[in-house]
Amino acid sequence: MADTDILRELIRRHLAGGPPVDAQAPPRIADMLRNHHLESALVPLLPASARTPELDDDRTVARHRTAWLLMELERILPPLERAGCRPVVLKGAALAVAHYPDPLDRWFVDTDILVPGDRVDAACIALADLGYVPLDGDRFESFYDRHHLHRVMVGPSRAVVEIHWDLTIPRSVYDHDPEGVRERAVTVRLGRTTCRVASPADQVLHGVYQQVVDGFSDPRRVLDLARLAPALDADSWARVETLAVAGRLHRALGLWLEVARELGGVETPHLPATGDLGHHAHRLLANLDVPRGMLAFRAQRTPGYARFLHLVLVPGWRIRLREILRLVLPDEFHLMNAGHDPQAAGSRSRRAVMGVLNARNLSRVLREALGF
Repeated sequence: MADTDILRELIRRHLAGGPPVDAQAPPRIADMLRNHHLESALVPLLPASARTPELDDDRTVARHRTAWLLMELERILPPLERAGCRPVVLKGAALAVAHYPDPLDRWFVDTDILVPGDRVDAACIALADLGYVPLDGDRFESFYDRHHLHRVMVGPSRAVVEIHWDLTIPRSVYDHDPEGVRERAVTVRLGRTTCRVASPADQVLHGVYQQVVDGFSDPRRVLDLARLAPALDADSWARVETLAVAGRLHRALGLWLEVARELGGVETPHLPATGDLGHHAHRLLANLDVPRGMLAFRAQRTPGYARFLHLVLVPGWRIRLREILRLVLPDEFHLMNAGHDPQAAGSRSRRAVMGVLNARNLSRVLREALGF
């Protein structure tokens, strides 16, 4: 079996509660688990020949890290509440505590918290009182809030917290209303206290947005969707569909449900709005083999892959044309996001070079998607 076939089988057996895989596993399967951050959940299902003391140690460390981050979350939420921030926990931490039978199976690297836009400063001050400091990164302060959706704070124990005021970047094609997410949030138990987490419908939709941004590169979200699906009744799935259409994410949602079904056997209801990809888009995506690409790190290894998927998935030719122009004529955001000062000398020539590289990379992926 190929390494991606082994990984797919491990995912399916984990979700089905099945026994370990009995096939011979290639040596690189351990690195695939580490690189996809799946060791917490999948190492016990490896064939005996592939389990090593080092990999078992990696799993132990990963699970300890998740426990530590959840304990830190329990510490920081009360001060945020007292500061009037009304925090809603998103993504990995929320999924771990609300939907995973064993929270330690869900590896995550940082904690994402949504607060109202006018409470971002208050949230950062509350965290600063607990010893947190702003992350020193390669972004430029004068442009960051204009082009981003969160601030990053680092705690005294190096825990990382992202304070979100939005869920999609400014000028994004896609939208996910943060006020609606706060209204639909649900309360769950967290250690000795409780916390509010994004609803299952919002977690599904936010996962779709993250897959588009990352180029469908994270199979952890297959496990997430499998855990979220039982919490969604017919009305909740209808809400997912409505929110996806409103946020222009319905085509991406359709692809994501197909990928999760292929990789994890995750069964979900048919949502009519997700079925309008069309013959040509299906052909392009089939030639790229997005499910296998997710397991094989295609987005990381193939320049232009993530951006090409985004162009296929945006709805409407006018929006698609606008997005193509933004890539071949990069704006201030693209320059800043690549780590360059938009006000520095030579920024125009740098944008021109970026545009040429983007066009070249996109054309290469297009040729592959067309079967050339």
